[in-house]
Amino acid sequence: MDWVVCPQCRQPAEVTDRAELDSTDGPIAHAHVRCLLRHWFVLPVELLTAWPEPALHPLGGARTDR
Repeated sequence: MDWVVCPQCRQPAEVTDRAELDSTDGPIAHAHVRCLLRHWFVLPVELLTAWPEPALHPLGGARTDR
């Protein structure tokens, strides 16, 4: 799971999907993002900010990806 900062509320947000969308300058990588407060976005990945690496998962409990 990828965790980023929600661009609206600054809470943890999960990247639920990734896709490349066409543009006049060629394909641009986008991510579908959903935060803890249920905000949804489809954004270019270059606009995302990674969630700081905490010792614990952003939703609580131990991380499972290590």
